[in-house]
Amino acid sequence: MAMALLGVLAFSVSAMSVFGKTDATPSVTVPGLGDLRGKLSSQASEVAVFAGIPFAKPPVGDLRWMPPQPYGAWESPRDATHYRDACVGAKADGIESKGESEDCLFLNVAARASGLGVTANQSVMLWIYGGTYSVGSAKIYQPEMLVSASAEPVVVVTINYRINIFGFLGSKALSARSPDGSTGNYGLQDQRLALTWVRDHISAFGGHGGDVSIFGESAGGNSVLHHMVQPASFGLYSKAIIESGTYDAGYSLTDAEALYNAISVTAGCAANDIVGCLLKKNSSELEDAVKKGGAPGGPFSKLAYVHWGPIVDGISMTGTPQELVAAGKFNNKVPVLMGTNRDEWSLFITGNLTPQLAELWPANMTESQFDHLLASFGEDNIKTIKRLYDPSAYAYPADLGQYNQWWWTGMRVVTDNGIPAAGWPVGPALGHCSARRIAEQLVRGGTPSLYLYNFERTLPGRVLVGHSMEVPFVFNWWPMFAVSPGSRQLSKEMTNYWVRFATSGSPNLPDASEALPQWPKYLPGGDKANLNFGASFSKSNITISHSFRGAACDFWDGLAMTGQRHSSVIVV
Repeated sequence: MAMALLGVLAFSVSAMSVFGKTDATPSVTVPGLGDLRGKLSSQASEVAVFAGIPFAKPPVGDLRWMPPQPYGAWESPRDATHYRDACVGAKADGIESKGESEDCLFLNVAARASGLGVTANQSVMLWIYGGTYSVGSAKIYQPEMLVSASAEPVVVVTINYRINIFGFLGSKALSARSPDGSTGNYGLQDQRLALTWVRDHISAFGGHGGDVSIFGESAGGNSVLHHMVQPASFGLYSKAIIESGTYDAGYSLTDAEALYNAISVTAGCAANDIVGCLLKKNSSELEDAVKKGGAPGGPFSKLAYVHWGPIVDGISMTGTPQELVAAGKFNNKVPVLMGTNRDEWSLFITGNLTPQLAELWPANMTESQFDHLLASFGEDNIKTIKRLYDPSAYAYPADLGQYNQWWWTGMRVVTDNGIPAAGWPVGPALGHCSARRIAEQLVRGGTPSLYLYNFERTLPGRVLVGHSMEVPFVFNWWPMFAVSPGSRQLSKEMTNYWVRFATSGSPNLPDASEALPQWPKYLPGGDKANLNFGASFSKSNITISHSFRGAACDFWDGLAMTGQRHSSVIVV
């Protein structure tokens, strides 16, 4: 879901090179694997960064579309002073990811240099990037400023995992090659193997392998949700952070099979040897096959659902996370921190990211255009929606910018819940109502503590708080906030809320008299507390709200309970 994030972060990547000029050479010995030579960060000289550490064998040749295999020992000493290749397809929005390969299963570790070779008791945070399971790379999420800004010692790990056709192509024919009969969830399996590597080896960097928090945004947050319902991942993490990731990304093996067959056609593979043919294709040929399928009139246009992501294969996934959480089948032993951004959907209906969607939301939207968007809900529901989202009953910012009220109302409807015209069925949207629904089910199902947030800080010159806008604040990338003391302060505070949660299971300090608000737990059926992260130019503004967007969310919850869902068409 975070394709445009690469553009947002382009400045950070160029302005915050991890590997600046320095004579210091931090090194570690990873027992059983070998020695690593890293470097001190040029932006945070007290932080050592070890990049490009292999955790799995290259998934090429016969290992393509197979569960990942542990890499094992490397030729020692290994140069860990630069990032290695991203997975194929990592580029997005015209921004090239320098170096892409199928040989991409690497992880990166940032830790305080003073903690290397000392008692391994530091909490660990493992980041999973987003990008609709189609794009993205660990190399753009430089973690050293998060480590540097944290009040408590913490080790931060970022990982690569297979994406798009290489990470999520599924079929019964491919499952026949897998030792456990699974198919289509290779990217999630990569993440799990990285978690296993961290459990077994992070002590070499001062980290505690039994105290790992997984966190991610968009598809990364959705990945966290998947690990919460897959028993194979239980025990590999102790806390979970989900940023804008509660949408429904799982789809059926039947849909996966249709996509697999369509790609075999565009790849020019004969029906009697599709697997063998696809395995012989190089990565560029496979990418071209996907592009041909998604072109106007291509075979994907005939499918009910086309979107890379996890597959309910009956082995590695027995249901979507939403189904399994609702049924109480999830890891209820870990505390959870989760939330969304105020205007999530605005990212996808402004600019050139998704022009086919932008056409449905003109800045001067009329009421009739709004009604058309919601037509499948029926006239009575549309009347109710208009009442619930009227400015007299629902909060909008004072400055609507270049967009009129109907545009804002349509954007908020799809943010809160999703609508058929946007390509999403009822319920699995990116916004607060989706997160609140999952929060209710998690806590009722036994989650020991849950903390819910809403991020609402606009960037200079903007009126929208779109999808992925909180990520630079969490990572404390201060060059992006140099012009705004308030944003810089908010970033530092959010970083420490996140790190406190990772170190203790609560984002709060024991001392209730601290300057920052104590973040209350979310309680279902009662005090539906929500922490709002905002800021003015000069200072941060963190407040507590109760039953945030409550009437609207209650309506969508009721509609979801009726089972009203819609088929969708999402072109890769």
